[in-house]
Parts: sequence; structure tokens; C-alpha cells
Amino acid sequence: MRTKILCGIGPSSSDRKTIKWMIEAGMSIARFNFSHGDPEQYRTWTKLIREEAEKLGKKVPIMQDLQGPRIRLGQLTEEKQILKDGDKVTIVLHQGKQAKTSEIPFGEMPFPFDLHEGSIVMLNEGKVTLEVTNGRPGDERFPAAVRVGGWIASRKGINVPTSALKISALTAKDKEDLMFGQTQNYELVGLSFVQNAQDVIDLRAIVGKKVRIYAKIESRQAIENFDEIMKVSDGIIIARGDLGVELPIEDIPIIQKELILRSRYNHVPTITATQMLSNMIQNPLPTRAEVSDIANAVFDRTDCLWLSDETAVGQYPVLCVQTMAKIIERTERFLYQNPTLF
Repeated sequence: MRTKILCGIGPSSSDRKTIKWMIEAGMSIARFNFSHGDPEQYRTWTKLIREEAEKLGKKVPIMQDLQGPRIRLGQLTEEKQILKDGDKVTIVLHQGKQAKTSEIPFGEMPFPFDLHEGSIVMLNEGKVTLEVTNGRPGDERFPAAVRVGGWIASRKGINVPTSALKISALTAKDKEDLMFGQTQNYELVGLSFVQNAQDVIDLRAIVGKKVRIYAKIESRQAIENFDEIMKVSDGIIIARGDLGVELPIEDIPIIQKELILRSRYNHVPTITATQMLSNMIQNPLPTRAEVSDIANAVFDRTDCLWLSDETAVGQYPVLCVQTMAKIIERTERFLYQNPTLF
């Protein structure tokens, strides 16, 4: 099997038997999401993975996936709040807790985007859209209208596709996590919210040349600066989740193909990520669309496919790896038998 499988490790996949079975099923890379968990947890998982891989005579490198400057909502007064199309609200920066139901508090950290009249703000993975109706950079309160309604909840993510990040992709938390990662000798690092080549260069100065840096392409700025990012990275992660929020959803398949093609031309490995087997988080079978999605990524010649929640928190972590491996093997066999078709 040429195409590798990266698996998120979490509560569903952190015991010794499950890790062993996942390696046997085809897990090539283990990924720790440093947005969650704690060092002792990661230390335990690292030991289990390396012990089981050694018993099976295999190497399973571990990716430390950094959180990056993930911007989140503050604390709402209710567990969930419904926003309706046309509602008038006020975005309040640097406020951790909601004062009024008409106020949308943004997190405690300095807000790393410029907001102004006309700015688009997307909440809850792009399911809810606000448009700023008044204000300019430097203000702390911004009247806004709800353009696409839906529910929001505390600590859900925020995207501002109309603005570029004003801060480095490496946060203070990331730097602290990297110090821990160096004690564990992780082989790969996933750098989140990369904007330009300098973000990768800054990380390289910390981890050196022994650690392979995979830049996550998940914003409009990363697409615009892709060639320069690719030149200084050891690999590329096509993070379709945030890309689908930042850019028109219909553009994502084209972007995927373009980035894989450009990376192949420059001999840079690619990982294609997000929602590969989402249905199998709670069900034992994939959808037909998911099977086609995996096969098409293999036809594109991606180097690796990414399972996240499917193996980290899903009900069928081993079955997900087995299912993905079957699809990859069948598709690769077809490619071998029909080399001129793709």
C-alpha cells in the first residue's frame, strides 16, 4: 500500500489492544492533537505506540499537531444560543463572558484580526455567518447582522475569511508544547494556521532539521503564499475543514487537486485531511460519497490520508483504518492495472 494512513489518537484509541490492532490494520502515522489533552496523557500514548510498533516490527512516527492561534467564542450565558437570520448583535472583543444575549463575546486573547464595516465573521465551523455593519480597526465593539443563522456555543471556533492573521502561527502555548515534544522525540510537527513561509522558518529554528514540519494549508493567505510555504516545508497538509470555511466550498476539490499536483512536481509529500470517514464516527459503514472521496484522493496521488475524530473519539477506530486500507488497496490496484488513465 503506497498511500499512508494517519490516525488521530484519543479516548477511543488510547488502549494497548486498540493501538496494536490499528497498526496491524494499516496505521502509518499517529497524530496527537495538542488542542486537547495533557503531557502525561501524551507520554503514556507515546510509550504504548512505540512499544506496540516495535513488537510488530514496524515504525509508526508520531505527529505533534500544534493548536496554533485558534480563536474561540467566550462564555455564553446558556449552553447553546440560537441566532436567527436578520438578528442584530454586537461583537465584543477581549471579553470572556457574555453580558447580554445580544452580545457575542470573543475570547480572552488579543483578537488577531482587523474588523471593520463589511467584515465577515463565521462561527461554529462556518455554520453561522455575521456581517459587521459598523466599526473600524481598533474598536472593541462591533454592531453586526446575522446573515446565516443557527446555533452557537461557548468556545466554538471563529473564522474571519475577510482578514489575515496579524500574529505568528506559533503561540506561547505552541512553544511550550514543542519543548515537551522534544523530550519525546516526535518525528513530525503539524503547524496550524500557516500564513507564510516565515511561520515555517520560525518553527524550524526551534525544532531543527531532524523533525519534519508539515504546514497545514487552511486559509486564503496560505493558498496565496503556497509556493513559498511549500519550499520551506517537509510536507503539506490540505486541511479541507477550515479551507471550506475560509473559501467557497465548491472550490475545495479543485484546490485539493491543484495543491497535490504542485507538491508532487516539487517532490513535497501531501496529506489530505478532514471528513474522510465522518459517517463511521457513529456508524460501522462509510457512505458511498466517502468511499469515492478516498479513492479520488488516491487517484490524485496524495501521499497520506488523515483520520481524525474517526479514530480519536469515534465508535469504530479499528474498523475505520481497515475500511480506509481496503479502499486504498483496491484503488491502487486499479491504478497499477491502468497506468495511463490517470
